[in-house]
Amino acid sequence: MDIVIRCIPQWKHANLTFPVAPLRRLHLCNFPSLERLVIASSGRVPASAVTEFIILGDAPRLSQADIVALPQLTFGHHLERLTSLHFNVFDNATHAITNLRMCPNLVDLSCGFGFRGSDAPLPPVELNSLRSLIVTTETMLPCVTVPLLERLHISRLSRNIDAAIALRSLVSRSSCEIQSLSVDPRQLNNEQFGLFLRAANFTRHLKLIFSVAVGFSQQIQPLEDADVLPRLTHFEICDVAGRGVQYQSLLDLLSRRRQHTALEKFELFLGTQRLGPSILPPAVMDEFRALGAAGMRLRITAREHQVGGSVDVTHLDTFQG
Repeated sequence: MDIVIRCIPQWKHANLTFPVAPLRRLHLCNFPSLERLVIASSGRVPASAVTEFIILGDAPRLSQADIVALPQLTFGHHLERLTSLHFNVFDNATHAITNLRMCPNLVDLSCGFGFRGSDAPLPPVELNSLRSLIVTTETMLPCVTVPLLERLHISRLSRNIDAAIALRSLVSRSSCEIQSLSVDPRQLNNEQFGLFLRAANFTRHLKLIFSVAVGFSQQIQPLEDADVLPRLTHFEICDVAGRGVQYQSLLDLLSRRRQHTALEKFELFLGTQRLGPSILPPAVMDEFRALGAAGMRLRITAREHQVGGSVDVTHLDTFQG
């Protein structure tokens, strides 16, 4: 660490992975030339050490930062040039918001695994340049104001109407028009998910991610109402477990929205839990091809597990047509 610290003034890009104890040697260090930082703690962190902050010194040129498994890190100076930030945990939600206030010009923000909860109301934060936000749950949405937000990804929605309320509050407070929305809706029933989607009615690109074997037939039912996401032009389903068995309801939905709304493009990704190809039945593929012949742009990709590994195979692609 003595050698590392002597070199700090020369750094432009730094990727540091150490146990927390050595990383504490960076406390209050200044980084005059640093532009990109990846910093991660390795090994287990004693519970008593979590609240002993490592304060990052002045880093006037820092534009990208990735903080992994290091809840102790905090920013000691405003980072005016920081436009891209990823963190996967801070010690609590208030600490996370405090750090975000030091980054007024963020354009991309990713909170990989979220932050530990807090019973106290979260302090507000304005991120007036933010265009892309990735969060684990809707917990952060009630406290941020993001007037330029275009892309929102929420990994896990709560099993109640709180997600819809939080999203509606965010859109109303920020006066933003979210163009691209990506969510895993498996925790919500149809009514709850319909309320959630109506809170983002400006959305043009919707991606639904199903990371467990639940299928998607029930979850797509709110989209049967043409008043839900009326501007939707690009619909995408990522079925990681490959259990979307009832394809007729999906085909009917695509056909109706093609006729009565702005829908132009659909993508389907299928995973599988077994060796061998994962491909739709021939009759289903024929109906997808018919949709493509009628003008809808389609891309269907399946992950095929083989003895030597897995490979993603595209079985239908009319995006270039």
